[in-house]
Amino acid sequence: KSRVVLSDWIDDWMRTRSDWKPTSRERVRGIVELHVRPKLGAYPLGALDHRTVQEWAGSLSATLSPASVRRVVSVLSGALQLAVDDGRLPANPARNLKLPKSRTKTRRYLSHDQVRDLAQAVDSQGNGRFGGAHNGYGLLTLVLAYCGLRWGELSGLRVGDIDFDRGRLEVQHTVVEIDGGVQVESFPKNYEARSIPVPRSL
Repeated sequence: KSRVVLSDWIDDWMRTRSDWKPTSRERVRGIVELHVRPKLGAYPLGALDHRTVQEWAGSLSATLSPASVRRVVSVLSGALQLAVDDGRLPANPARNLKLPKSRTKTRRYLSHDQVRDLAQAVDSQGNGRFGGAHNGYGLLTLVLAYCGLRWGELSGLRVGDIDFDRGRLEVQHTVVEIDGGVQVESFPKNYEARSIPVPRSL
């Protein structure tokens, strides 16, 4: 059971993950093709020991941020955990690795005046039916700023998701891009619908 090479095993693992959203599947596929398969794909599962995986994880730090290294290692660890559960490995060699610490980035928030100026600038772009104001892009900017929607959640809004009486947006769908630009409808993060209050000014 441990003679199957990682490249074949990880393909089987990805096929079993029916719980992934399209964006998650696309992200994992990219990680496998860029970072896992080239260096480790030819290894039989039984030849992947803790030291080999640790050296591979350490080499990722030369080109990736600490947070990205952790995401890549998490993908490999998930595939190897299934091999453990399937009786192909006695333990997961990608567990308990020494990984670089992630640092929290400082976030910058716009003031009310900056949000207003941004919305006006967006409205002033384009002409005629292609104009920002004609298409309500300034309003979309305000909704993003004051309702805290992610872009995919805003893209997924339907007329029926707007409750004018209660002044709320019901986030039940998202639109995400996969395969380099194909837009598909999906579900909110963690599959949880959200009800968001809308300021009266909007």
